[in-house]
Amino acid sequence: MLGEYSDLYLKIDVLLLADVFENFRDVCMRAYNLDAAHYFTAPGLSFDAMLKFTGQKLQLLHDYGMLLMFENGQYIIFKNEYIYIIILFIFIGIRGGLVQASKMYTKANNTKTPGYDETKEKSWIIYQDCNNLYGWAMFQYMPYGGFNWVEPTLNGLNDLDATSPIDRVYEVDVSYPPRLHSIHNDLPFLPQNSVPRGSKVRKLMATFEKKENHIIHYRNLQQAIKNGLIVEKVHRVITSQIGWLNILS
Repeated sequence: MLGEYSDLYLKIDVLLLADVFENFRDVCMRAYNLDAAHYFTAPGLSFDAMLKFTGQKLQLLHDYGMLLMFENGQYIIFKNEYIYIIILFIFIGIRGGLVQASKMYTKANNTKTPGYDETKEKSWIIYQDCNNLYGWAMFQYMPYGGFNWVEPTLNGLNDLDATSPIDRVYEVDVSYPPRLHSIHNDLPFLPQNSVPRGSKVRKLMATFEKKENHIIHYRNLQQAIKNGLIVEKVHRVITSQIGWLNILS
């Protein structure tokens, strides 16, 4: 009896899934003239659909080996060192996602809460659920070519905004003034990968330590400076052309 139930389940599952996928193939062929069966993943299909829809030509950084940046903490140098350094520069700036419990306990104090203390400052607890983060990111201006090194300086940083045609990524040393520690204690700016004391595992940590050779996008750097962080030195700056994927919005 159990075997018959299993056979029935498998038939329903396989046949239903096959029907759904064949319908999905038809939809993709009508919309994009692309066959979903020719792709390993949905992101691969959507990426090709995006390129076909926009007609944008992206500057490719060649040689897969260039992406292999570290081997036991040592840099691997390849034939085209110029392109390698650009890829290395960008990939080091990818640090992952920050997950932490910044504050274990908090208590609201306002007229609508029990035990309201009018002698203390009013406070509220707000629940925020930020969704469509990937969608929002894809609507931003993104680089497509013209990758070049420029003079390592902050000159022109304040002239850039979210819709500027030029993109910049900086490598900087940044210090965190002590006067900001209590204000930013819940979520310090510029998290970095490091090994905490007493551990052997590298983690993404938000701390007040000095950031050296920190690779950061110009919009994040603008935000950090606006909130009081100090750039002590600019090591390198890479610029590129941006503004294409946002046309989908």
